[in-house]
Amino acid sequence: MTDAFAVTMNGRTSFELKHSAEEEIVNLLSRLDGVDRYSMILWQLPQNIPFDRVDVNDYPHEYVQCAGSFEGRLTAELREVRDGSARQYVIGRASVDPGDGGAADEVVPWNGYEARVRANEVLRGSDVRELFLFYYRNGELPDSYTRREIEL
Repeated sequence: MTDAFAVTMNGRTSFELKHSAEEEIVNLLSRLDGVDRYSMILWQLPQNIPFDRVDVNDYPHEYVQCAGSFEGRLTAELREVRDGSARQYVIGRASVDPGDGGAADEVVPWNGYEARVRANEVLRGSDVRELFLFYYRNGELPDSYTRREIEL
């Protein structure tokens, strides 16, 4: 991978991924406990701009993020910009269960907040690890996951 990536933890602390980026991604995700460490955003740095020159109040524009506990329940979202418009999606496992397309009545707690998602959108740590590593390597989601657009 030649593109540079950064992470933002708990919506406050951002830093560039360095030499062992994939290992660092896995390590950071595994530390999510839903309370003290409750969210992570993975994003690509703008082309030809070093991390220390990136305005983190303006970036990232596109990313994959998750919130919750790695050992418990997680929810994940993808943000993309297409034709100048930002779109945000909740990510779910592909499913043939007709109940997975229903109401968002499953709860994923994180930092005192309760995210309400559909059953197939409640993810495990292994799901989120797969999503983040695939996104890091390919800049997109694996085909084995669905997207449900939500309002920004």
